[in-house]
Formats: sequence, C-alpha cells, structure tokens
Amino acid sequence: MVNPLNIYGDIFAEVYNLYWTEFLDIVAPQIIEIHARLDEKTRGLRVLDLCCGTGRLSGHFLKAGIGVVGIDLSPDMITVAQRRNQEEIDRGNASFEVGNAVDFTLDRQVGMVVSTFDSLNHLASVDELKSCFHQVYTALSPGGLFIFDLNSEKGLKKWEFVDFEDHGDTIFIMHGKYNHKDKKAYTRVYGFFREEGTEMYRKFDETMSNTVYDYLKVKEVLEETGFTDVRNTKELDLSEVIMSPDEEDRVFFIAKKP
Repeated sequence: MVNPLNIYGDIFAEVYNLYWTEFLDIVAPQIIEIHARLDEKTRGLRVLDLCCGTGRLSGHFLKAGIGVVGIDLSPDMITVAQRRNQEEIDRGNASFEVGNAVDFTLDRQVGMVVSTFDSLNHLASVDELKSCFHQVYTALSPGGLFIFDLNSEKGLKKWEFVDFEDHGDTIFIMHGKYNHKDKKAYTRVYGFFREEGTEMYRKFDETMSNTVYDYLKVKEVLEETGFTDVRNTKELDLSEVIMSPDEEDRVFFIAKKP
C-alpha cells in the first residue's frame, strides 16, 4: 500500500496545481520528443501518466495530439486533473481515474508510461517498487518506453529546510526533514488558501514522504522485470546519459519493453 501521507486532500490539490508545475513544463517537451521517435504503431497508442497529480503533464501530451490515461492515488488530485482536461475527456482523448501505482490494470496497452516529479519516491519499499514495475511492464505494448525520475540520497539530504511563501491568496510554510536512520525525507506543507470569489481562507496541512532508493538496485529490478536498454539521464536534459547517477540530485530512468 502506498504511504497514506501522500494521499493529498482537496485544498492541497488546488495549491499544488498553482505552485508546483514548473518542473513538468520543462520536462514535458523532452518526453514528447522521445515519444515522437517511437515506431508508428507504438506511437499511436495512449500514454499512461502514472501518479498524474493534477494532470498538468497530461495536458502537454494532449496538446501534442497524444491520448492519455491518468492514474493517481488521490481522488482530489484526479478531480483537478479532470477539470483541467475536461474538453479532451469529452472528445474521448483522455481519462483520469483513482488508482494505485503498485496495483492497477488497464483495459488496453499503452505505448509509453511516464511517472514524474519523484512520484515513485513516494513508494515505501523495494517490494512496492517491484510491484509497480510489474504493473507498468504489463501495461506497456512491446517496444514501449517507461520514463520516470527519482530523487537520490544526495538530493533528499537537502530536504533540511524551512521556507515561507506568501502569494496573497495562498500562504504556506514548507518544512523539510531528512531521516538518516530510515533513509526517508519528509516535507510538511501547511498554510491557508482563499476560496475563489470569497474572503474565506481554508487551512491545509499535508506531509509528503520520499524513500531513498539505490539506483543500481532500481536498474536491477527493472531488468529482472524484463525491461531492457535501461539508462539514466540528467534531470533537465533527458538526452544526456550519465554514468554516475548517485552524484546527481535527481535522475531520470528510461527503460524499454522489448
């Protein structure tokens, strides 16, 4: 079971949708470029946006004419994703549903699976990671790609911080902590969000967790699952393959289903 700390509520879903989007805007064009290099049959299938959050990355795919299936554990995140992409849902190009990354099924195979913004760091153990990889492998069509990113231990050790942000309608504090004993990082985000068209502020208080994974072990599990051509790339340049991923704060994995 995915750590319940990461099942975000309705207010945080709105805050997330407003203030945690820049990373997705940067990586989306690069992933779309990789998608364009798939063979024609695989390229014609939908993309699975696993742990899709509020559907911003999915929106980039849809604008590029690529059909999307979005899955997220948080019903409130899915509600925002559906609202953001309602026109494409109505056209039959997209669907967004509540689902668990370690235990999901699709009614048809997809040509690519993406999971971004350290979503898979939220999984609590290697066993959960294995289950996720198995489900992804089953969901992918032969020749399809699995693209995801993970924060490294080096990057997560930097989660020792306190940050205050005042955006007028939204005020929040972020408090990060790295637990060296269990190799997990936690960020508590709490504050107030003004409801649109009112003077009423609602309080939110969420904690997200990230698990440290050994990159060599992740590669090993991918290959055990059946993936091939596993490579690591830079966080913001998916064309740059790196040989020492542990030296990076965040690393992308790209793997193929043969």
